[in-house]
Amino acid sequence: WVTDGTEAGTTMFFDPDPTNESRNITGFEFGADGALYVVLQDELFRLADGETTMLAEDVTLSASNDNFSGAGITPYQTGVAFFSNEDNFFGGGLFLATDTLRQLGAIDGLSDFDQSFGLREVNGNLLFSLNSTREARIGSYVYDAAADTLTRYLTTDGDGFFISRWYPM
Repeated sequence: WVTDGTEAGTTMFFDPDPTNESRNITGFEFGADGALYVVLQDELFRLADGETTMLAEDVTLSASNDNFSGAGITPYQTGVAFFSNEDNFFGGGLFLATDTLRQLGAIDGLSDFDQSFGLREVNGNLLFSLNSTREARIGSYVYDAAADTLTRYLTTDGDGFFISRWYPM
């Protein structure tokens, strides 16, 4: 809804389910550009300047059906970054949504059971953990914006590690 404070000046800006299909909003976040990004079932919308634009289909936020807070969407650069584990969506991975989409990093062989956690911006880069059905994907990852690379960090024994909770500093 958008309003000027009067009944006559109140209008619906975005109806997430105009056909009453009982679709779920699995994630939403205000982007760094001030736009509202909404994942409705598996469609990503951008709402800005009175316009609603569908940016993509087959988006599955990897933490939308689990018990982890923070899901996989966060303000970043001029929009939002999100993690999708849907292999039909460019193979899944880390993405940047503004008025377009860009894949920031791919992780091979993602499954619907893989779950990202704690996606957040740190010093202009992105940090998240991934719990997976395969040991080769479990780990904490950093997207380095300057180098445009996604790196998985391992323990000194070469094992992946999953950070289950972030605490504010």
